[in-house]
Amino acid sequence: MKKWLVPAVILLLGIFLGAGYLLNNLTPAESTLRIPVTNVPAGVTLSPAPISSVQAYREKREQTRDEDLKTLQGILDSGAGNAAFLADVAAQLSQITRQREEELAIEGVLIGSGFSPCLAVVAPGSVTVIVTRETLTRGEAALIMTLCEKNTQEALDNIKIMTGDML
Repeated sequence: MKKWLVPAVILLLGIFLGAGYLLNNLTPAESTLRIPVTNVPAGVTLSPAPISSVQAYREKREQTRDEDLKTLQGILDSGAGNAAFLADVAAQLSQITRQREEELAIEGVLIGSGFSPCLAVVAPGSVTVIVTRETLTRGEAALIMTLCEKNTQEALDNIKIMTGDML
């Protein structure tokens, strides 16, 4: 193995993680929209709409992955362990990043195709898509399968579609 390969992979991962962090955390200044509310009975408290189970799962997944990425990056930054161990950690970082990108790509094209809300879960050797529709036509199922196959390079046998609010 070439001596420059592992440092180059680590450097590229660092660049991609840094760019991803910046893109996720750079938001425009918050603005406030004031909507007048009148005739609210005394003692009544207004609360936001509940989060859907799909959104709750997505938020928990992202929180868990962010923790995993932080831990793995900390191991790489410390340099603790032999070269094989550090290469394995770098590969895990790369895999998590790739899975996240594939899930976002699938969810984006599904939402753009009218399957909202939806959820994609990508793991090595499998892709699961959840759409909240109760039923799908053959054409809709074929479209989802094709979109998953093109965005993940997984075989059609490894792609599963679940309908209804399964979470």
